[in-house]
Amino acid sequence: MNRFDTDLDTVTLSDGDLDRLEKLIGSVDRPGDYCAHGCLVAPAPRIEVGEIGTLSLPIPRAQVKELVAASDPAPYGRGPDTIVDPGVRNCRQIGSGMVDVAGRAWNSTFSGLLDRAAEGLGCPRDRLDAELYKLLVYETGGFFGPHRDTEKTEGMVATLVIALPVAGRGGELVVRHRDRETVIDMTGGDPAELSWVAFYADCEHEIYPVTEGSRVCLVYNLMLKEGGGMTLRAPDHDGLIGSIAEELAALAGPSRKDRKLVWLLEHDYSEAGLSFDTLKNIDRAVGQVLAAASREAGYLLHAAILHVEETYDAEYLGYGYVREIEDVDDRDRRGLRHHRVHLFAGLLDEPGRPGGELRRSASAGGRTDAVGAAGPRGAGHAASDRGHRQ
Repeated sequence: MNRFDTDLDTVTLSDGDLDRLEKLIGSVDRPGDYCAHGCLVAPAPRIEVGEIGTLSLPIPRAQVKELVAASDPAPYGRGPDTIVDPGVRNCRQIGSGMVDVAGRAWNSTFSGLLDRAAEGLGCPRDRLDAELYKLLVYETGGFFGPHRDTEKTEGMVATLVIALPVAGRGGELVVRHRDRETVIDMTGGDPAELSWVAFYADCEHEIYPVTEGSRVCLVYNLMLKEGGGMTLRAPDHDGLIGSIAEELAALAGPSRKDRKLVWLLEHDYSEAGLSFDTLKNIDRAVGQVLAAASREAGYLLHAAILHVEETYDAEYLGYGYVREIEDVDDRDRRGLRHHRVHLFAGLLDEPGRPGGELRRSASAGGRTDAVGAAGPRGAGHAASDRGHRQ
């Protein structure tokens, strides 16, 4: 069945018109993104560092000084060489052998954090494992220029950074992949909040200078356990974006300015819970691809809850049973009533733009696919989406 529905009182398309576009969008078969980040509210972990003992959270200035005194200058790799150069990396490090992260709730907290990281990166959670690598301290003026992580252990696919609560400003983490960039401010002083970022090891990243106070973080290597024969890198759909944009542009010719296209999402979403930030798994990847392709092709991308109404006549047989009447034009039958079936699907939402709502009625036996709408920029809605019946 074609995943597009174009019977929206605007224009009729044949399946052949949309076959190539459907195949292109359908080939986005991997969820996740090059980085994921968030703030986890959870009981504070117990962190013990060598002779310093248990860290207070937020970390007071006196303990930051102790961490600096117990640490070494952090090096960086240049080809086969390991170099210490504060002009490239101004940071202190403490090895994992001197750091113990524990606490009554830490195991469940950390497992939940890995769940979020795996979902955001599109990694198989059952194979994702983590090991503490370093504790890093950036004082005022500390930074790390653009670089990529080397594979520090077998099976490493990504890096996880957890910022510890400490007074400070600046020190944003910047992650880049291809022509995309994400800037994450991980500062915070609430001991119940842990800011985290996970990103693929092949992504370029840097730490902006700390402008005030300090930045202290735990760095973990994320690895895939043996099995499955899978090597993961940051999802790359750049080639698809251009091809989809070309198809969208071809469908938006001068005679088709009112065309609306819809691609249904895999998951169900409520009206209140529909946004780019809440898209799940493969829906998130499709949403990112379609957002980029829509911009390139001059389309607008909207969100909507689509209601498909299926209305038919039925005969009341008693005991609550109904039977569809084959000849709906026979008005001599008694006890006729309408039966409505609502199917919902989410449309993609361009940030800052309002969502829309589409409604269609179909008589019994008619097509009842749940659909959404899209159209060229300046002509109303735009883009695409994909979804299932409820």
